[in-house]
Amino acid sequence: MANAKLQRHKAYDEIKKKIIFFEVRPGEKLSDKQIAAELGMGRTPVREALLILEREKLVQCNGKQGYFVKKLSSKEVGQYLAIRASLETFAIPLILQNTTPASVRELKENIKRSQKCAGQGQMNDVTSFHDDFHNLIYQMTKSEVFIDIMSSLNDKFHWLRAIALRAHKGSPMEAFSDHKKMVEAIEKKDAKGLKKIIEMHLRHTQEKYNSVASLFI
Repeated sequence: MANAKLQRHKAYDEIKKKIIFFEVRPGEKLSDKQIAAELGMGRTPVREALLILEREKLVQCNGKQGYFVKKLSSKEVGQYLAIRASLETFAIPLILQNTTPASVRELKENIKRSQKCAGQGQMNDVTSFHDDFHNLIYQMTKSEVFIDIMSSLNDKFHWLRAIALRAHKGSPMEAFSDHKKMVEAIEKKDAKGLKKIIEMHLRHTQEKYNSVASLFI
């Protein structure tokens, strides 16, 4: 029983990682047989993992055709980003209230390390650094409620970042520019400026997603 549970968790983690790092594309079929062979386990824990991911809206079952990576419509992406904009706007006073020189240095170091990874073509690492950047900002609120809410949506946000960062060659550079502007606004404790940059950053994400959505299977 314990081994079956461990295998299910392993399958779940591996499939989710492939999805949110954009290693499998929206609309792509997920073969439980192939995944089981790759992971060296039976098909049952893989199917159980796919059921969990279906509940999380990362995969969808198309009847006898099997499981596929979910494709988000432009409208759905817009709704996720609008919710994120509202939540981050709510958090601005908390972020600025708790800003310290150390937290600003940490954000700047994140951008520096992310740029280095981008220069080496390490896009999975770039995506992870982008996640860390936003999570550092969320932690600055010191609000357990806000952090918990954002954590519940983090997989979707990570997924959209991964897609947006791969939309075209200049995507990472545009994101770095947005992040630097966010840090400048935070350092200056400029609430209006930070709100404007957050909205611009999320608009860029929507635009990038729209530019590649038609290429999905």
